[in-house]
Amino acid sequence: MAKKMSLLRRITRWVIWLVVILIILFALQVSILAFPQIALRNRVQAGAVNLYYDGDSNEAMNRLAAHIDERLRGCRFYDSNRVANLYYFLDQGTYEFFTSLTWMRAGVPQGFNLPELNNSYVSDSLVAALGRGTGGHPQYSIWAGDPAHTAAHEIGHQYSYELLGRRKLPHWKQEGLPEYIANTGLARQDSLASLDRCIGILLDDSQWRDTPPGRSPGWARIHYEAWLLMEYLLDVEGRTLEDVMADSVTKDATYAAMMKWYTSQRGSEETI
Repeated sequence: MAKKMSLLRRITRWVIWLVVILIILFALQVSILAFPQIALRNRVQAGAVNLYYDGDSNEAMNRLAAHIDERLRGCRFYDSNRVANLYYFLDQGTYEFFTSLTWMRAGVPQGFNLPELNNSYVSDSLVAALGRGTGGHPQYSIWAGDPAHTAAHEIGHQYSYELLGRRKLPHWKQEGLPEYIANTGLARQDSLASLDRCIGILLDDSQWRDTPPGRSPGWARIHYEAWLLMEYLLDVEGRTLEDVMADSVTKDATYAAMMKWYTSQRGSEETI
């Protein structure tokens, strides 16, 4: 009996130590993700964007921060008092280390957001590789390989979290709102990027053929479509964000309504 009690005490001690070690490792993991400034010491601020990066200080990072803020500023949800932290990795190995701490199962993405920490993370080399693979087209899609777009999209997830809380949303709403936040204000300054023109791009198969290695064209097209659906609901129909996020607002019904509107727009242009 005494031997059994002694063995039980030893097992209990080992279990306690194991739990303590796991708690310490988890705390260390969260601390590294929360404070990547350990690895990215340079910082530049533009409007509501705090951009941290590795490597040498240079003017390109100042321009990038300004371009990201320009994209966000054009969105109705922009708030200069809501400063978002962006960690922009020039070294791919360091980025992959931070990605591994999140236990992502879908491979290494161009960027990701951890809303509870108010942190977004973007890989310079992955965004650049995507742009080389597609030639930067279609514009205003995640296919374009534009670092300002990718960064604004990830910060858009942060905005979504702050506006809506942690809700379980269908994919088109979950990705459509960040795309709306990242794109709409800037795209509407472009006479060639009106909503009806962008719908035309969505429907044109030739626009989505330059597939980078290991990527499906559907991946970018789905995000692009989600942006246009969100813009149609918010800007054409004039719905509120809460209304758009209601379960009664479905993708199929929204797509049908958007295409009816698109057909009417094309008919009006032909008449003119």
